[in-house]
Amino acid sequence: IENCNPCGEQPLPKNFCCNLGSLNLAEFVEYPYTNNAIFNLDEFKNAIYIAVKALDTIIDENKDNHALKEQSENSLNYRNIGLGVMGYATCLMKLGITYGSQKAKEWTDFIFRELFRTAVFASNQLAKEKGTFPKYKNVVWNSNIIKNHFVTEEIKELKKHGLRNCSLISIAPTGSIANLLGVSNGCEPEFALKYTRKTESLNNGQDKLYEVCCNAIKEYQTTTGNNDIPKYFVSSADINWKDRINIQAIMQNHVDTAISSTVNLPEKTTLKDVEQLYLYAWKQGLKG
Repeated sequence: IENCNPCGEQPLPKNFCCNLGSLNLAEFVEYPYTNNAIFNLDEFKNAIYIAVKALDTIIDENKDNHALKEQSENSLNYRNIGLGVMGYATCLMKLGITYGSQKAKEWTDFIFRELFRTAVFASNQLAKEKGTFPKYKNVVWNSNIIKNHFVTEEIKELKKHGLRNCSLISIAPTGSIANLLGVSNGCEPEFALKYTRKTESLNNGQDKLYEVCCNAIKEYQTTTGNNDIPKYFVSSADINWKDRINIQAIMQNHVDTAISSTVNLPEKTTLKDVEQLYLYAWKQGLKG
């Protein structure tokens, strides 16, 4: 993340960096793939408090491990953290919601609003216990994202202790950790429900092809005993790029830094199409 402006002042130096961590949204779904599926909001909020505290602690643990002195100084002066998510698409499947649908938009708006609000409360609690980040100024409370998430009385209370961290939310791709856990990447849909992978190094230099199946499908079939895949199981090829951007735009409303993600397009896509995609994303307020 470079030159983001979470505190509403001058752009941060180019060696600005923050600690990243991601919560697996799919793990907060109870009774998945059933009509009783529900997202455990209380456990989610509790996990946010734990994650914010952990990411803040890592700043001190890691202060002597930066390549440059300036990086270490910025890390300590701003105490930026980047709490994000993974397993978003898997979570929707467990809840029986189609990625990009109106119901998905409404659910996403609610959950990501709670993500940001709770992260601010957690950082405020840490500031009460340990103090604010050294470069803290009250101007942070004048930012639009704060005003859009807290009423006047809440802001008045939050100002009493300030914030421990200059920035809080960033959504990373989570390619490796999501793949390790068998859930979807970051905020993206599943690339494909089934696909073929090739390995060479694991087979003495010989090509070996094997089929990979979306883990959520396996879980659904095991849970329900039904091999017919419901329509809400969708992949990147099934989702119109505008719906894809609209979902990310809703998330961006609740993210104080940026979102990293990929929009997959068919091979026939033209340069003009890509131009329109970028312009539409810009108009929707995306930053990534």
